[in-house]
Amino acid sequence: MFLRADLIRPVALYELAVHEATHLELIARMAADKLVVNGSDRAASPFRPMARPLTRVLHATLVAARLMEAMRRYAPATDREQVFVRRREEQFTAELALGLATLTEHGRWTDIGDEFFIGLQLAAR
Repeated sequence: MFLRADLIRPVALYELAVHEATHLELIARMAADKLVVNGSDRAASPFRPMARPLTRVLHATLVAARLMEAMRRYAPATDREQVFVRRREEQFTAELALGLATLTEHGRWTDIGDEFFIGLQLAAR
């Protein structure tokens, strides 16, 4: 993982670490089971202006879920940081909902992927 020199705020480093660790988690999971049968199919992405492969939508959706939870658990040191953290939590919650909607509509899952997706849906509650 590469860290930008200008990321000096603890919350920014925390967010980056959770983000990258989540990608690594999903890469490891998908090495054991592809999870999404039609992962190369493209769908409108809630995160980018162009259609993206469903595996990429899954990555972004899982990252949104983990970051939403991470922001809920983060203990802001200042009022300003608290405002920032709450806004980021709201953003990740909205992104998670959009990603789940796309995956629900377009994703076809392996048996293990179906269990994984159910867990991801539960995380949104």
